[in-house]
Amino acid sequence: MSAESLAAVMAAIGSDRLSGYEVMVRLAKPLAAPEPPEPALYPTLHRLEAVGRLRAGWSTDPSGRTRRLYRKP
Repeated sequence: MSAESLAAVMAAIGSDRLSGYEVMVRLAKPLAAPEPPEPALYPTLHRLEAVGRLRAGWSTDPSGRTRRLYRKP
C-alpha cells in the first residue's frame, strides 16, 4: 500500500475510534483521498497497529455484537 493510501487511512480515522467498516465508508465519501481496495484495508490497519501508528481494541455493543475499533495513540 502506498504512503498516500496510508495517509488516507490515518486521515479517515482522525481523532475518532472507528471499525474497519467505518474507515472504509469514510474513505469512500466524495472528495476523500484515494480509497484502498477493500482486501488491502484490514492488512493496512493491522500493519499500522503493529508499528504503533494505531491502537486497537474490542468493543461490544448492547446487542452483544463485537467489533474491533481503531484509533490513533
